[in-house]
Parts: sequence; structure tokens; C-alpha cells
Amino acid sequence: MIPQNIVSRIIRKALKGNLEIGAGNFQMIPEHWIQLCWEEFQTKVRWDPSTSENDVYYAFLERAANRYTDMLSKWKRRFELVKIALRIDAATWKSLLLYWAREDVKKKSTQCKKNRESELAGEGTGMSRHRGGAKSVIERAHDYEISTGQPASEW
Repeated sequence: MIPQNIVSRIIRKALKGNLEIGAGNFQMIPEHWIQLCWEEFQTKVRWDPSTSENDVYYAFLERAANRYTDMLSKWKRRFELVKIALRIDAATWKSLLLYWAREDVKKKSTQCKKNRESELAGEGTGMSRHRGGAKSVIERAHDYEISTGQPASEW
């Protein structure tokens, strides 16, 4: 079993090495780029043979989407602070800036910021934590065990 931080690091390196020009979010990355990242991931990570490759692939996609979002967020914040791009080629950086400048992207970003800062329990209670329907690993494992009658894998 590989620790999650190592898995995240492998995915982050694979994504950076295969960054698609203009991919403002994970869903915009073409399938062939995701496959390159998956192939690189497979060369560095081994999992229990009893775990289906399909399960590992979907866990990889979820983790990769999170890492990609984190990377973009970090780059955008850094640029907003110091107006300097991080180690990204010029064409990719220009594409990201054009994506972030789109009105629909700005509108969505503003709405998400308002949602993050909302106080669902009432004024003065502090920001709420939105989960957006996402399930924790524990919840997913529990649901898997209930639906299949088998214990969830440790991966």
C-alpha cells in the first residue's frame, strides 16, 4: 500500500508533464492526455491484485481532478498576487489567462466564492463547509460494502 501523499505527488507530476494547453479545468483535458497520465501512474504504482483495475482507475481520476484543481488554483492565486507565472510554458499560461478572463468563468468563480463564504447557520456563525455532494473515502467504502456485500479494498 502506497501512502496517499505519494499517490498525489505521482499524479501531480504526471499532470504537470502532460499539461494540455488551455485546459481551464479537469473536464477540459482531452482523454488522450488523461490516458498518458494514467499510463505513467501505472508504471509507478502497484496495488493489490484483488482490487480491480477499474476501481483504481476511477480513484485515480478522482484524485487527478482534485490535484489539477489544486494546481490551477495555486497558479491563479500566485499570479493575482505577484503577476508572475509559475514554471509553465508561455502558450499554456496565456491559454489559462484567457480562460480565467471569460465572463462565464468569472461568474462561476464569483458564485463559488460566495457559496464558500456563506453562513448557513445564520449571520455571525462563520463560513459553512460545502461538500457539493462529495463523499468521503469512508462513506464510499461503506456504500460499496452495502451494495456488493464485500469489504472495500484498502486502496
